[in-house]
Amino acid sequence: MAKQDTPPEAEILSRVTVRLIESDERDRFDQLLEEQHYRQSARLGGRSLRYVAELDWAPSGHKSNDGLSNAL
Repeated sequence: MAKQDTPPEAEILSRVTVRLIESDERDRFDQLLEEQHYRQSARLGGRSLRYVAELDWAPSGHKSNDGLSNAL
């Protein structure tokens, strides 16, 4: 039986880590929301949590230069 290829999306998703932002990342996160989000506002209604997705996150804390997590 031939080995089935993994779809490229599944391989990429296996490299993604989603986490809550750290307190020292909040200002930059809000700045990016204001600059790049379609609503151009960092104001959220009610209680909220802010997450960041990182590609190729390393447990040692080193992040890749993929542009996703480097914005923070």
